[in-house]
Amino acid sequence: MLFTEEMNLQVHNRFLERRGRLKSCMAHAGMQESSLANNCALTGFPSDGYLERLDADVRTALEFLYAWMPVSDVMMYPAEMYLDFARRGVWLRKNRSQVAALPADFFGEYVLFHRVNNEEIRPCRELFGEQLDRRLYEGTEKPQTEEERALEINRWAAENGTYHSDDIRTISAEAFYSRGYGRCGEESVFVVNAMRAAGVPARQVYAPWWAHTDDNHAWVEVWVSGRWQFLGACEPQSVLNQGWFNRASSRTMLVRSRAYTKGAFLEDEDIIGTDGCVTECNQTARYREVRKIQVQVAKEVIASGQAGRKPDVSGQSVPAQSVSARSLTEKKTGQAEKAVVVELQVYNEGSWKTLARNKTDEDGQLSFSAGDGMLRIHPLSSALRDAFLQAGSGDAEVMLAAARTALTRAAIMMKAGSRLSTRHRLRSLSFIRRQMPGRGRRTVLFWKGQRKSGMRGRRTGRQPEPLSSEPHPGHRSRSLRGRQCSLRSAKRI
Repeated sequence: MLFTEEMNLQVHNRFLERRGRLKSCMAHAGMQESSLANNCALTGFPSDGYLERLDADVRTALEFLYAWMPVSDVMMYPAEMYLDFARRGVWLRKNRSQVAALPADFFGEYVLFHRVNNEEIRPCRELFGEQLDRRLYEGTEKPQTEEERALEINRWAAENGTYHSDDIRTISAEAFYSRGYGRCGEESVFVVNAMRAAGVPARQVYAPWWAHTDDNHAWVEVWVSGRWQFLGACEPQSVLNQGWFNRASSRTMLVRSRAYTKGAFLEDEDIIGTDGCVTECNQTARYREVRKIQVQVAKEVIASGQAGRKPDVSGQSVPAQSVSARSLTEKKTGQAEKAVVVELQVYNEGSWKTLARNKTDEDGQLSFSAGDGMLRIHPLSSALRDAFLQAGSGDAEVMLAAARTALTRAAIMMKAGSRLSTRHRLRSLSFIRRQMPGRGRRTVLFWKGQRKSGMRGRRTGRQPEPLSSEPHPGHRSRSLRGRQCSLRSAKRI
């Protein structure tokens, strides 16, 4: 039996429930059932007749995949596409003692499951498994331990593919194997599929966006010796937990992984939130020290019925738009806002990039762990204000408040921690989002810090200067001198 008897029944019931729900949705939309060559009653969903012709364990494995896969996978690919993953998973469960010893839900997520991230799906497990079986279990120099097997699989992956930046759409593991190159996300998808094909539980982890520089990176974690350990995809090393990104990952604000099923293994994970059928897990603590941040989302209480006016810290009533976000943080009063979607963002590649997304609970609260750096806490509601905080100066609490009469946004700029490098402060902590009074929704970025190419500002200790479409008079002479110098240089040449 592939799983326990109880889990087999749960998988079968969930499979039938999803198939019936999708059939109802298609009927409501006026779509008719299509009869395909694989006897699918629905596009991608196998019919009862098709399932009856399969081995019992393969049928259970296939139902498990359909029970948890995204709806897009159900509709885009026929059932034969997933038989490759189901058959290889069943074979490993029966013939590899280390795979048979894994808990059923853990095996289903990290060995059997077909999807790693957002890659295209193509059959590959049996192809990879046949080659890796010969390499790992035949010959005189075969690896003896789990760690040696994981390292040998990564060496095999490096022999069949390397890094090359290309299109942002993630190709399948089989396409990477055939082509021989891809970016880091495609390398990690390839290595995770190779690990799972050989019976090594594996997952992709990634820093969605670096905090200290532009871009991002993805790598692989493998379950070896009873714990998660990492390696660089297609970047062979002599030991685990070593890669070129060791220092970079120790400076990131968030490292996360994905889970598609809802097994008991999630009880040991730090859950960031959910995105459709995907559960986002926070893995940052494995790579660096983290801080706990508590966010409170609430409607601000308006003082004694004075519409459009709000009290400041001293109790005086002031115009609604002039109350600072810092005073709102200190007061911590208001009516809790539940089920508000909040995004955690970091400044990268010239704009705010989303690290994670979650909803507030019944008390309007949201907590998460993050490394050192600057975060933009952005509620997806025009009635709530953004907050910017430095997460490296200890645990922090932030309140996102909104006036009932004014839907403007404000910002909190926390002091940079001593751990941050000068480059980090100049790149990330120097941008403050402010509203210009009397100009509607116009937003201006201000520069605080030393001069930098492409930005105009004053040195530290002097009043910052707003960016403008008109050139500043103080810079015109330097621009003219630069052009004159260029002309003189051209004449000399």
